[in-house]
Amino acid sequence: MKNPNTNKIATVVTYNDASAEMKSILSDNKDKSGVYLWTNKVNGKRYVGSSINLSKRFRHYFSRRYLMDLEDVMIIYKALLAHGYSNFTLEILEYCEPEQNIEREQYYLDLFKPEYNILKIAGSSLGHKRSKETREKIRAAALSRSEETRAKLSEHLKNLNSSPKQLEHLAKLNSNPELIARKAFAVVVTSLESGDTLEYISMRQAARELGVHVETIRKHIKSQKPLLGKYLIIKKS
Repeated sequence: MKNPNTNKIATVVTYNDASAEMKSILSDNKDKSGVYLWTNKVNGKRYVGSSINLSKRFRHYFSRRYLMDLEDVMIIYKALLAHGYSNFTLEILEYCEPEQNIEREQYYLDLFKPEYNILKIAGSSLGHKRSKETREKIRAAALSRSEETRAKLSEHLKNLNSSPKQLEHLAKLNSNPELIARKAFAVVVTSLESGDTLEYISMRQAARELGVHVETIRKHIKSQKPLLGKYLIIKKS
């Protein structure tokens, strides 16, 4: 049965109970690339995502430990933990070639305007590869506007950090004994294109979510060079 919230889009397949159909979700999508949609049956809120390996991506979703590690920065993770998988439908919007993922994900982001997506620009996972020439062009463009961009980011972060929601979030982080014991520090990742900002509780979590090695995060924090020319990463003071 097709979800009525998909604006009459003919989805490839719909799993009406993500909990009961977990095995089918993992087996049906093995080695497949495409775009998917989570829908909360309680409140109708949605999340659009894509992956070059859907089955692997869904295994992350079905790992409560994985979700709990990142629930403070991924609204969809928090929602799945709060409402339970049985209260979510999972739809495969379309299968496509890996190089088409970002373009098709952006199409559905624009179409549905999903409430659970914090970043509205597809490709924030940084999982796809770019040629050396393309990376250099992106990097050069980003660096050419660095002064103006840094000024905007500074003002954006100032406003973000003074918001009641952010202050509450930071208080929660600072009171977590496990994080204090590990001496983890928060990492702020800001998109130079959209201005959207996400805060991760550690470099390791930022690396995991962005699809890069933790040393890559460390290097870009130190050099202050934009990751892939698109993302500025700083240590949260």
